[in-house]
Amino acid sequence: QRRVPEQWLKGSWPAESVGGWLDHLVATEDQLRKWLDRGRPVSYWLSGFLNPAGFLKCVLQEVSRKHSNAPLEDLFFNTEMIKMDYNDLKGPAENGAFLHGLFLDGCSWSKSAGKLIESPSKVVTNAMPVVFLGVVLKNNKRYDFPVVEVPMFTRRTRDHSSMVVNLELRTEQEDILSNKWTLRGAAILCSKDW
Repeated sequence: QRRVPEQWLKGSWPAESVGGWLDHLVATEDQLRKWLDRGRPVSYWLSGFLNPAGFLKCVLQEVSRKHSNAPLEDLFFNTEMIKMDYNDLKGPAENGAFLHGLFLDGCSWSKSAGKLIESPSKVVTNAMPVVFLGVVLKNNKRYDFPVVEVPMFTRRTRDHSSMVVNLELRTEQEDILSNKWTLRGAAILCSKDW
């Protein structure tokens, strides 16, 4: 496997091999081509954007404009896990976005219980279900269950430049009190490959 030329990496995503870089390029082009040819995707693959945080800010702006230009600082994402595959979704989200292709690092998601759980033994990174990021006003942000903020990063290095957003995921009250997921370094990754 050959290393990716430095010139390619300057304006793109990290990759360990030319093959991995090209696979990502093809998948990114496929997502963007479908968007151009067929209109708004039902669900978005965040790794297909060079600036996922910028895309999410655009989602906030779009909803703000739909609803009387609410100030962006008054809008937040309400996180909901969807039990169906992104190919089974009927249409794009009205006030937010569906996201697919994300991974949990340091924990796992139980579809049956609908909450964070321990990762299976010797498994570090686990695929997440489709995520619905609904945009809500600050005053309307409510959950009927305990949630923990889990940071999302574009890559495993988890530095400031790779930070995307914090999402609130359902957990147990005792896990919040003990800081379980924070101490475990739980995070959401846009890609498990870099």
